[in-house]
Amino acid sequence: MTRCKRMPYLLGALATNDGKVIQLKNDQLIIVPLHTTVIANGKSIATQSVVNCSFPYWQSRIET
Repeated sequence: MTRCKRMPYLLGALATNDGKVIQLKNDQLIIVPLHTTVIANGKSIATQSVVNCSFPYWQSRIET
């Protein structure tokens, strides 16, 4: 498994029970691609990843 380099658009947030949202810092979030797909323009994008964060719960939207 290869670890991808950090991208400038990496972001995540922690939502608490009372609705407060805490933005995660880059060093609190790691995304490791497991599978990639080459799209029409020749660019390779991650289509399956493992997401790790330093909190017990996370929620995020993933767009490709």
